[in-house]
Amino acid sequence: MLLAVATFVSIVFGVWAMRVIFRKKRKPLEMSDGWWTSRDRPAVEDDEIRPFAISIQEEDLLDLKGRLSKTRWIAEFEDGRWSYGANLDYMKNLINYWQNEFDWHKQESILNQYDHFVTNIEGLDVHYIKVCPTDTNLRLKAKPLLMIHGWPGSFFEFYKIMPFLVDPLNHGGTEGDAFEVVCPSIPGYGFSQSAEKQGLDIVVVARIFGKLMARLGFKSYFVQGGDWGSSVATTMANIDKHHVRGIHLNLYITLDSRFAFVRAFLSGLFPRLFGWLLKDSERKVFKPTFFDVMKKVLNGMGYFLLQSTKPHTPAYALNDSPAGLAAYIAEKFSSWSDGDEDQLVPFDDLLTNISIYWFTQTIGSSMRFYKENLTSRQARKASRMSVEVPTALATFPGEFFHVPVTWVHGHFPNIVQITEMPRGGHFAAMEEPELLAKDVRKFCQKIKEGQSNFE
Repeated sequence: MLLAVATFVSIVFGVWAMRVIFRKKRKPLEMSDGWWTSRDRPAVEDDEIRPFAISIQEEDLLDLKGRLSKTRWIAEFEDGRWSYGANLDYMKNLINYWQNEFDWHKQESILNQYDHFVTNIEGLDVHYIKVCPTDTNLRLKAKPLLMIHGWPGSFFEFYKIMPFLVDPLNHGGTEGDAFEVVCPSIPGYGFSQSAEKQGLDIVVVARIFGKLMARLGFKSYFVQGGDWGSSVATTMANIDKHHVRGIHLNLYITLDSRFAFVRAFLSGLFPRLFGWLLKDSERKVFKPTFFDVMKKVLNGMGYFLLQSTKPHTPAYALNDSPAGLAAYIAEKFSSWSDGDEDQLVPFDDLLTNISIYWFTQTIGSSMRFYKENLTSRQARKASRMSVEVPTALATFPGEFFHVPVTWVHGHFPNIVQITEMPRGGHFAAMEEPELLAKDVRKFCQKIKEGQSNFE
């Protein structure tokens, strides 16, 4: 047995070493161009920025309530809780609230409290909100910040964090903590138009958002994101690094070296024999063992495999049934949020996010983003490239997967700060807006003051 293990380790290490030695230098990603609609591309691209307001028609609201009233429930199941998926008791309460108590008009006014805009980039109408300090002095000092959501979130994720960023004097900050915030909807999400062609991946979205920030007149800016927003942010740091001053991520999945995974694998397979291979930061993450952590992660990866292979199949059901859509999204908020499974974000917040998917009919195109990225060669290349711009990493305990600190330095060689948060989960801006805002402030202030060393 020991000989077999030693042989396996030697082969793996040898292959890894040869790839490192003879690996060709990767060419940088390029700011190319694209066109994502079926209509012909005009000679001159429309660069107009148009004001936008969310306004859902009454007939759409009546249709929603009618569909909710006809929900067909699954059979009762004793003690299922959330282990089999969306909990039945919770879903009955949520659907009843959506049908009889949820006030969309009130939520619509909340959504419209900030200025919304639409501009056409590469043939797609890209929606975004732009929020500035109301104080003239603060506005002049505000730092541009692009915030990018993920799935199954939306631009609405950032509404609770906005006051901490644009009005710091009334939320525990100073004048130097003010930001001018831009929150776009990823194409195919919410009020941003869906691509009519294949191939819209993180590299394309990074390019589109870079064009958006240039169109808004920003010479340099910071980027913050989690989930897909993290992938887009890191890609922007490579294709638009002369304009991106720094990136702040609250989710990051990467390997410092190929041997790191091998060490973790062996320590989980033979903990007594190879437990010493783990570094302290790795041992802290892989408790009790590497395999226990991976089992938990894989147990929640069904959605990922489905959306990365056949996203349109479930999209028919979810686009037709509001109860089905609510169950699919609510289960992710339960699994990925910090705290008790039944203590999710408030119903009003959760249903506002779900309603954005429902009224815009973008659940299918949002899920398709997974397949576009998993089958894209340039997306895979982008995910492997190291990021040279200053980087901040925030770890929230309720996140579905954590990467040991020792695994990230190769991918992010210019880390300025790493923060282990006391609470919060995947939807950090919605769950813990103050904690996230303070960390973003601290990071951007370091960059402004020229502090580039990790502390």
